[in-house]
Amino acid sequence: MSLAARARTSLAKADKAIDVSVTAVVTGGTAFAFGVAQGRYGGLEVAGVPADLGAALVLHGLGFAGVGGKQNDYLHAAANGALACYLSTLGRGVGVDWRARSLTGGSSGSLPAGGAVASGATISDEELARMARGGA
Repeated sequence: MSLAARARTSLAKADKAIDVSVTAVVTGGTAFAFGVAQGRYGGLEVAGVPADLGAALVLHGLGFAGVGGKQNDYLHAAANGALACYLSTLGRGVGVDWRARSLTGGSSGSLPAGGAVASGATISDEELARMARGGA
């Protein structure tokens, strides 16, 4: 293999590694930013839709529409980060509900206080403790 061919191969591998790294940073950074916003402001909603879910839908839509040009993959990465944050919060709410049901002998027939699962809001440790004691 010629020196030029090896250089092209090395550059292609470096481009791929950089792309994967930037995609991971964009995805993780977006999830982190929405997590910080949830922690600071609670379950943010726009027109009744959790902000992180709404952002995921809008960003994917922009990416599919080609708004980002060559950078559409990064719009999708940001959308995936927002979606990951939403689903993580939703999953945490479901897990808290299951835990509350198991701690109360399965008698809890309602969702956690404040509609945490439906709204995407997080549940504080104090709320979890109160739910475990049987007070919804």
